[in-house]
Amino acid sequence: FPNIYSLVSGRVSGDKTIYPDPKRVSLVRAFVRDHISHTPHFPKMPQEFLTFLKEGEEQGTLEFPFTWELAHFEWLELAIDLDTGNIIHKPAANAELFLEQCPVINPISTAVGFNWPVHEIGPDHLPEELPERPTYIVVYRNAGLKTGFMELNPLAAMLLEKISADENRTGQEILLQISKEIDHPRPKHNCSGRL
Repeated sequence: FPNIYSLVSGRVSGDKTIYPDPKRVSLVRAFVRDHISHTPHFPKMPQEFLTFLKEGEEQGTLEFPFTWELAHFEWLELAIDLDTGNIIHKPAANAELFLEQCPVINPISTAVGFNWPVHEIGPDHLPEELPERPTYIVVYRNAGLKTGFMELNPLAAMLLEKISADENRTGQEILLQISKEIDHPRPKHNCSGRL
C-alpha cells in the first residue's frame, strides 16, 4: 500500500489540495480494495487511479463532484512535462504569416474542455454548483522546456480544434470557416490580418 499510495499521490496530485491526509489515504485504500486494474504495469497505476475516480464520479461516491476532473488536469500537466517529444516548428512571427501558412499545433500540448474550473480549485475555492459554461484549458510545454497551461475562450478552443483536424489549411481558411460557423456578420473583415 505505501508504494501504491506514493505512486498515485505523486503522479495524480489534484486530490492532495482538496482531500486532507486521512481522507486521501481512505480514497487510495478504496482504490486498492475496489478497483479492478486493467494493466499489470506499475507505472500505469496513476491512469488506473483516474479510471477509479471517473467511476466514483459516475456513481456519485466521491466527496466532490470535480475530483476526477481536477486529478485529470493535474495528470495532464505531469504527462506533458514527461513527454519526450520535440518541438520542430517555430511560432509564426506575425498575424500575416499565420493567415498565409498552414498552422500546426505544438505536438507537446493538449486542449481539454472541463465542466469545472479546475485551474481555480483549491482548499480555499471548492465550488458547489456546476458553472453554466465549460472551462477550456490547453496544457503545453514550450521550446524552452517549460510546462504550463492557459485558459482558452470558446473561440480559441475552436481554433485549436480546427487546426488539429486539418493541418493542410491556411490560417485564413480556418478563420473563415469559424466565422461562418458562428455566423459572423463580416467574416472576411475579421480575417484581414488583424487577429
